[in-house]
Amino acid sequence: MPADIYVHRIGRTDRRGKTGVATTFINKNQSETTLLDLKHLLQEAKQRIPPVLVELNDPTMEEEAETIANASGVKMWQYLILEKTTLALVD
Repeated sequence: MPADIYVHRIGRTDRRGKTGVATTFINKNQSETTLLDLKHLLQEAKQRIPPVLVELNDPTMEEEAETIANASGVKMWQYLILEKTTLALVD
């Protein structure tokens, strides 16, 4: 990715109903923040999440889960972590 981080909009020009494939190359040397941003964008777009991104732990989700766990007990925290994993697998 270029030094200036941006989201490239795929398919902004007329495709006349045709579909295509967009490819993004990433590696583990990318900052974790950038990789988490990409993971969230893919989730919002209901796209397949690559395994390398599924494995990333989102500190925001963990903090939210911990807050609820303190109020509701450990079982709720475990549920949220499972739910997070399930969300990451949405196609």
